Amino acid sequence: MPNKSQTVPGHIAPPLKPNYRTYSGRFPSRKAKRAIFYTSVLENDALLLLETDPAIDDLGPYEDIAWLGRGREESFLRLWFRRGETKTLLGVGHAETFAEITDWIKAMRSKAIKRGYRLETWTETDIRVGRQVENARRIFYESSRVLDPDPDLHESKLRRAVAITQSPISIGGLLQKLDIDPDRLDIAFCIMELCRLGLELPQEKLSLESMVRRSP
Repeated sequence: MPNKSQTVPGHIAPPLKPNYRTYSGRFPSRKAKRAIFYTSVLENDALLLLETDPAIDDLGPYEDIAWLGRGREESFLRLWFRRGETKTLLGVGHAETFAEITDWIKAMRSKAIKRGYRLETWTETDIRVGRQVENARRIFYESSRVLDPDPDLHESKLRRAVAITQSPISIGGLLQKLDIDPDRLDIAFCIMELCRLGLELPQEKLSLESMVRRSP
């Protein structure tokens, strides 16, 4: 996830001609236990990063925050997330958009602090760093598959094996320790999801050398 010190939630975007930036859909969030509506490809990418970040405990759409307004500027406050006890409002948008509302962002940040929230803004530069979105997408969708009914992949066995695994460990090392085909990255992602193993998303493409660690 981008390493930022400010945050922003979400709202209905102002009316714009449909294009790549305003592409909409529903993101099937497992952490939120519901689908979250998004209004741009960039916002969908941000959701992928939040969903696969082991430090994020919960997340949701802007509609959950009752005290937020519904003006044009608030429309850029798309999401919120929680890391431990810290709640953050997340604004997702393009750099030139946020450059036009810097005074409003400053005022909203002060308002958020009074309500017990932090405020962050993520732009395309923060989100699309190296291969991290591509890696997050692969982890998210491949980890959602059902584990094979093979007794060697039984959930209880995997949990016990991971519990005694030294952390951090490479993905390849984890598979080897579990006597699983070292080329089965898809199974590795399932194990990570099942046993809450975290992965610091590398900027390069995921490989068997990528390191995983136990989530706190």
